[in-house]
Amino acid sequence: MAPTEWQLGKTKVFLRSCVHEPLEEKRLATLNKSAVMIQKIWRGYTTARQYKRIWNAAKRIQEYFLSWKLRIYFRRARRAAVVIQAHLRGMFGREVATALREAKRVEEERRRQECLEIERRLREEDKKRDEAE
Repeated sequence: MAPTEWQLGKTKVFLRSCVHEPLEEKRLATLNKSAVMIQKIWRGYTTARQYKRIWNAAKRIQEYFLSWKLRIYFRRARRAAVVIQAHLRGMFGREVATALREAKRVEEERRRQECLEIERRLREEDKKRDEAE
C-alpha cells in the first residue's frame, strides 16, 4: 500500500476508498464466517442436546416397558407354578389317602381273618371236646 493511500490522524487512520472497500469487504466476510461458525456450533449443540434428551426418554420408555413385560411374565410364571404345585399336592394327597384306605382295608381283612381263625380253632376245640366226651 502506497503512503498516499492512507494517512494517520491523532486517533484514527484515514484510508482512501480504493483501500477501504477491499478491507471492509474482508472484514464483513470474516464477520460473516464467524457468525456462521457460531450459529453452526450453537445449532449442533442444541440439536445434540435435544437428541440426547429424546434418546434418554426413549431409553426410559423402553426400560419401563421391558420391566412391565417381565413383571407380567413373572406373575404368569408364578401363577403357573402355583397351579402345578396345587395339582401335585392334590395328586400326592390322593395317593396318600388311597394308600391309607388300602392299609385300613388290609388291616380290617387281617383282623377278620384272625377272628375267623380264632372261631375255627374254638370250633375244633369244641369238636375235640365233644368227641372226647
